[in-house]
Amino acid sequence: MVFIDLHTHSVSPTAQTFIFNYDAAVNQGFDETIQYQSVGIHPWSLSKFEISSALTRVKELASRRNVIAIGECGLDRLSQGSLGLQEKVLVEHLKIASQLGKPVIIHCVKAHNELIRIAKREKVSVPLVIHGFDGNLNIAQQLWKNGYYLSFGKALLRPHSNAANILKGWPLERMFVETDDSKLPIETLYQTAGQIVNLELNEIATIIMDNFNRVFRP
Repeated sequence: MVFIDLHTHSVSPTAQTFIFNYDAAVNQGFDETIQYQSVGIHPWSLSKFEISSALTRVKELASRRNVIAIGECGLDRLSQGSLGLQEKVLVEHLKIASQLGKPVIIHCVKAHNELIRIAKREKVSVPLVIHGFDGNLNIAQQLWKNGYYLSFGKALLRPHSNAANILKGWPLERMFVETDDSKLPIETLYQTAGQIVNLELNEIATIIMDNFNRVFRP
């Protein structure tokens, strides 16, 4: 049975198959030995680092074979970087992803309406995955209508969290799980997700594997 960690900041994750997040504004060397990676600029990095050189770095690395997704990138109203700057950088990521036909792993906090508007305006056709989702029902409904995927993390361990409640009704062909920056075993999140949707561990693992192969085409 294979457990897939959709998004992790750890170079020693608990899953055999994982997508390591490479922040082009923060990370120094790009490790070619990591099988699957995503490359992008986190919204929190925009106020701390030189963005033009980081974007150049994203463009240089995005076409590598082991880069199977663009991101994480996105919008965050809690970031010190202005929303205007965040939007400009997000659009650059979406353009790169569209040119290469690669999905985007998105960080979004309190700006989902803006995200949906921007993606529509840019006519994005590649899969868009909201990582670490813990939003409310209204947000989830809007994302579902617009074809987004959701990746669920440690919030699932709180039985009454938005994430746990949303997963109960979310289409399983559009879901993933992730550890993000936590030290949780990915298997724990698989077990919890399976319990929430009343599926055996092997069943939820098969669904996520199918989703991974379809969206990321590794």
